[in-house]
Amino acid sequence: MFKKRGTFEKVLMIFIFFFFDILLTGLMGTVKAEPISIGYIINNGIRILVAIAIMYVMTVEYGHELKTDNQRNFQFNWRFSKRNLLIMVSGIVIMLGFQVLISLALSGNQTSTNEASLNEILSKVNFLFPLFVMFVGPVVEEYLFRGLFFNLFFKKETRLNNVVGIIVNGLLFGLMHETSISIYLLLYSVMGMILASVYLFTKDIKSSIVVHIVNNVISSL
Repeated sequence: MFKKRGTFEKVLMIFIFFFFDILLTGLMGTVKAEPISIGYIINNGIRILVAIAIMYVMTVEYGHELKTDNQRNFQFNWRFSKRNLLIMVSGIVIMLGFQVLISLALSGNQTSTNEASLNEILSKVNFLFPLFVMFVGPVVEEYLFRGLFFNLFFKKETRLNNVVGIIVNGLLFGLMHETSISIYLLLYSVMGMILASVYLFTKDIKSSIVVHIVNNVISSL
């Protein structure tokens, strides 16, 4: 029998998930590209196992939340309905379209703080960090920003909660990726709002995870 967590425990879980995100970024971003050796394989293997373990723990903890406190009736299964697929495709198109508009407006002359940091890391590390950015990061961030966030701060399903929750969630996501007041803060905030909308409209965390992964994969090409 699962025990319902109190507010303090839920806030603590948010900090733990946030620590996981920082930990994985550090683990994946500190392995330099070098000739293949036994030590190199073991080093990368350990990091991959840690990433898998962290995603597993987050999945179990999120599942615990849904079993004990799930007023919005979020689902957690591996099937996609046609409605959810349509919402996901719409989210991907809108997100990528907005990024293209921002890129055209800037004419490629500026780079966000987050993007500059990623590019600097990518120039020094091996294959693990790009894989983290494309696949692991989105999973961790969706559990943190969408899964735990809405189940703690906006757990009741009302129109006001949805609108305010989407806006606040997007702004927090934006500040996580761009701390300076710039057009990139707007970009990341809107991306966060789109991901939050996908999550709330589909009531399925894997939908926002997939949209986030597709966006990061396409952006990394």
